[in-house]
Amino acid sequence: MITHDVDEAIYLADRIVLMTNGPEAVVAEIVDNPLPRDRRRLDIHKQPDFYAVRNHLIDFLVERSKTFKGNLPPGYDRRTPPVVRPAAPPPLRLSETVPA
Repeated sequence: MITHDVDEAIYLADRIVLMTNGPEAVVAEIVDNPLPRDRRRLDIHKQPDFYAVRNHLIDFLVERSKTFKGNLPPGYDRRTPPVVRPAAPPPLRLSETVPA
């Protein structure tokens, strides 16, 4: 399936293929969607990793896709693009945010 809707990709796909821009587009990376397979459209945004995945996709589309070809990651091979799995950072404990 091909879509240009980030939320739809997160909702429907277990793996999301990110491509660079233009007629010479290449696969930049494959995002492994960590959200549980039993996804519901009404509450998918409540999943702990939803915004980590969404922010990763948006960052690629808005920023990294424009300069990807000029800034290839070390060891990048277009035949085997990297697979990434964005995840939410662990929650901060109160003692980490408020001075004692």
